[in-house]
Amino acid sequence: APHKWAHLLEDFLRELPAVNAKLGGFPSMPLIWTADFLLTDRAPGCMDQFVLGEINCSCIGFTSQLELAQLVADETISLVTEQKMLKKHVVILEVSGGSHKGPDGFRRDTLPVCDALTDFQGWTVEVVFFSDGRENLIYTHVVNTADAFISRVRAEDISGSEAEAYYDMLNRLQENGVVGLPDPTDMLQASDGAQEAEVTLLMSAYTPLCVMKGGKKEHPSKWESLVEEWLSALAVANPDNKPLSPMYSVDFAPSGDGYKMAKKNYICADFSGHLEFAPVIARNIRAGTVDCKAQRKFVPPPPTLKYVLGAEPPPVEAILPAVKPPSVQPITRKGNTLLLQPENPKYKLCHVGFTAPGGPEFNTDKDKNGYRYDAVPICNGVINAGAYCDLIQYDADKHDEFAAKLESYDAFIVRVNPGQLSAPG
Repeated sequence: APHKWAHLLEDFLRELPAVNAKLGGFPSMPLIWTADFLLTDRAPGCMDQFVLGEINCSCIGFTSQLELAQLVADETISLVTEQKMLKKHVVILEVSGGSHKGPDGFRRDTLPVCDALTDFQGWTVEVVFFSDGRENLIYTHVVNTADAFISRVRAEDISGSEAEAYYDMLNRLQENGVVGLPDPTDMLQASDGAQEAEVTLLMSAYTPLCVMKGGKKEHPSKWESLVEEWLSALAVANPDNKPLSPMYSVDFAPSGDGYKMAKKNYICADFSGHLEFAPVIARNIRAGTVDCKAQRKFVPPPPTLKYVLGAEPPPVEAILPAVKPPSVQPITRKGNTLLLQPENPKYKLCHVGFTAPGGPEFNTDKDKNGYRYDAVPICNGVINAGAYCDLIQYDADKHDEFAAKLESYDAFIVRVNPGQLSAPG
């Protein structure tokens, strides 16, 4: 289970942009892929050490994990939404001046996040400086060019009529389809509490990044009860699952033998000392924007850290949407029949397979119907997510006909094992 390898996953995901750059800098990751790690000699007093040995994205099978088909399908819909509906552009809003700026005039945590989003996620980002009197100009620019905006303006940076104009602009952007990360109404209520904090939890959306105490950075696993308290509070305070800020902090003050929440800062938490988390922040910017644009509620992890850091993960049902349309049927391991296609699908997709000549020994990944064992579950997951998805087979003798048929789809999922297209015959 992933939670048993939390430290390895954390290190790997942090370094994934660098790995991607070495492989050629692909704008997006494959839908299904694996990474293999090799155990190396352990240094005295250290944990087990692993090195990345292989990455495989050539038609990975998951016939033993078909309960994850719906998650694969949801990500498929997000990817299609991203390509079909989004400009893939984000605007970060700042104001000029202030001691929190670097010598280049930007916040010290702005450009690293921009780099992570553009280099790894394939999006574009620009920083726009707000000032009184420019609100209509900025509004027109952002509403026409961007999918989302991120406000990085501190409460003390603007006041009076300027603050009123700024928040009015943000609300107008949100009302006209630009995703606010976070929602402007949350920002106005964000910096509540005045108790002196002793512990600060740094978050990106629903992802705990680290805990700061006495100037030292600690892994969230050492503060599991504190993080669970915050995630539980989120579940109550955010019942509509609105996208959260990709960079915010929560302060905790001493209370008896433990701690209690003292202040939360959605507006402009300082991440300049935590730039190693820029790739995580970039992924959450992309996820929050895509989910809102797809008009699908973002489903956060359950209000517990156990799936990542604790003892046992929750059942798969706990991390899937709790409410499904009445027509949705459960995906079963033995099912080999497509569900009924939706009447008004969001998109039209297809699953591309191929039966290699030479008989069963060249098609060990197929069932008796000639499809991969995980083909129908993938298609049914897409159908459950509200899109059309059918099974088609590639025929080398009818290549042009096949290519023409693909033109009628919004997207296609290719599931052909390496070597099958070059099999004898």
